[in-house]
Amino acid sequence: MRKQANELTGTIATMERTSALLQRLTDSTKHTIGVTREMMVTVNEVRDNLKDAFYAARDIYDELFGGRGRLAVAQRVATDSEIHEKLLLRVTA
Repeated sequence: MRKQANELTGTIATMERTSALLQRLTDSTKHTIGVTREMMVTVNEVRDNLKDAFYAARDIYDELFGGRGRLAVAQRVATDSEIHEKLLLRVTA
């Protein structure tokens, strides 16, 4: 009987340690999920910003080089206030 009591005490101690480890694992997993969600939001924002910048650059490029020579393009960039506004909006965004 004494032997069984000692074995049961050891089993209970092992289960308590296992429970504590599982709680730590649960806490760590919850923290990792939170960090991952924050990272997903950031990644999505960066992706959207890159996509917007790409399309804006493509539109400006098409507008600038739409079949014209370099001199015409340089004159357009130097004098077109709409192009200046688009460039400033993208740089400050």
